[in-house]
Amino acid sequence: MSGPAKRINLRQMEMLWAILRHGTMGKAAQALNISQPAISRMVRYAEDRTGLQLFERRGSRLVPTPELLLLAEEFDRVFTNVDSVQRLTSALAAGWGRPIRIASMSMIADSFLVESMAAMRRDHPKVPLVVMMNNRAGVEASVLNENADIGLVHGFVDVEDLTSVPIALGGVVCLMPEDHPLADLDEVTPGALAEVDLITMGRRSPLSRSLDAVFEEHGIDRRIAVQIADSRLAAEFVHAGMGVALVDPYFVGSIPLDGMAIRPFRPAVETSCFVIHGRNRILSKHTERLIFHLRSVGERWMSEHAAHIPAPR
Repeated sequence: MSGPAKRINLRQMEMLWAILRHGTMGKAAQALNISQPAISRMVRYAEDRTGLQLFERRGSRLVPTPELLLLAEEFDRVFTNVDSVQRLTSALAAGWGRPIRIASMSMIADSFLVESMAAMRRDHPKVPLVVMMNNRAGVEASVLNENADIGLVHGFVDVEDLTSVPIALGGVVCLMPEDHPLADLDEVTPGALAEVDLITMGRRSPLSRSLDAVFEEHGIDRRIAVQIADSRLAAEFVHAGMGVALVDPYFVGSIPLDGMAIRPFRPAVETSCFVIHGRNRILSKHTERLIFHLRSVGERWMSEHAAHIPAPR
């Protein structure tokens, strides 16, 4: 084998992949519906073309070389993608839409996504929906890397390559037992929380940074007892007597709040829910329809819970 190496084509990759999968040239030839001499010639041609020895003969057996095994890892990815294209082509030909891939923070999925997806399925029953749960950073990364068509997050969106569409607007709330002294207040201020153990979002979250700025402006240090990643956990910790929760309001309606009181936090700290997508990404009509349902569900959530969760002013 000499001369400059050249690329192998998809058919040659398919032949080599078939030999590796089936174990022998004879079985590979049968699977590809060609003769064994033909597949032998294709192996020799692939070796000449690449300048690589792809198999070693050990008696009557063909043993793949380390170079071929390394290539096989890439073959696996290539044919997985080819299979995906074939499935999508068949689905489109049968009238099925392209799957809509949604990355979401879990709390928003409970509050808004499930109902929106149900409405979407009623409108377009042949459009598959794929949901991937992640934290905020993971959702943003999935959308930026185009592993998801849209993402659902809460808090401020300040990533240059992302476009955000608001679906619900709310403000930080204080969650406490209904017999807690703070429940007698119409609204809770930083001063009222100066000596109170707090259950709140992790220090790195955008919401936590906003709260830090408000407390610093009032000259008060937050006494954080528990940091959480999902506001639905807040009620459990409040029930356990571990403090008062200072969190986003989007848990309301998705978990039972018996024995709990909710008060708005002032000065208001806005925390909105958004659909995000790539700034330069053209959304399909079905994805646009799903966003419409998300906004409708968000508006209904704000209307139903306005008495308990006043919007920021």
